[in-house]
Amino acid sequence: CSSDLTEAMLQALREATLGEYDLLGELGRGGMATVYLAHDIALDRKVAIKVMSPTLFSGEGMAERFKREARTAGQLSHPHIIPIYAVKEHGDLLYFVMKYIDGRPLDSIIREVGPLPIPMVQTILQQVGSALGYAHRRGVIHRDIKPANVMLDADGWAIVTDFGIAKVSESQGLTVTGATVGTPSYMSPEQCAAKELTGASDQYSLGVVAYEMLVGKLPFVAESVMAVMYAHFNEPPPPVAQSRPDCPPALANAVMRMLEKD
Repeated sequence: CSSDLTEAMLQALREATLGEYDLLGELGRGGMATVYLAHDIALDRKVAIKVMSPTLFSGEGMAERFKREARTAGQLSHPHIIPIYAVKEHGDLLYFVMKYIDGRPLDSIIREVGPLPIPMVQTILQQVGSALGYAHRRGVIHRDIKPANVMLDADGWAIVTDFGIAKVSESQGLTVTGATVGTPSYMSPEQCAAKELTGASDQYSLGVVAYEMLVGKLPFVAESVMAVMYAHFNEPPPPVAQSRPDCPPALANAVMRMLEKD
């Protein structure tokens, strides 16, 4: 059934974007969205079109709320945040058009390489940190910082994607269904507890990403979602320096501080 569904969605998107964009192929698919590569006809450039999964909008007013979040994200202008060009609705279809990044998500790089070189970790942390600081000053919290949402482009720059999407799905109680929002491996203790979030929650999640970049694996690995959440609340992460003796103490300490429970 899912292939029929995908085909139907692709057909609907073709109709919705006719004359504006030529669809070139699928770039990726997650629990919440499918991303297509397209050619922007008027401006003669490649763009990425992210189509949100219709199941997200079964709730009352969800589509409106999503568009509001996407518009907020679209107002962020920072070298390390993906630019959003348009948020559009066409029948049941809700999609947005954003810059196409020629690069790879950080999760696939960690999977292939394992622990990353120290200078690379420092650069990525600095760039993602500056993007988050900029967003937080404007009252926007990402809520779903994980390696899959950090792209490295062809020049090695880190670009944060998927701002503002998490809030919508979170409000529907989709938090702990794995593929969707707030991947438990990267969730802050306060997010696990479904508390009101501040920028500190993104900082904790970035700490988990930093730990994974340095050590090559997550600070907390467990059999179940509940066990991972329990660890975020109660267990200290194994020290970075233990697994990565060449890590400068200042960096190791900073990461461990980002992972403090409080």
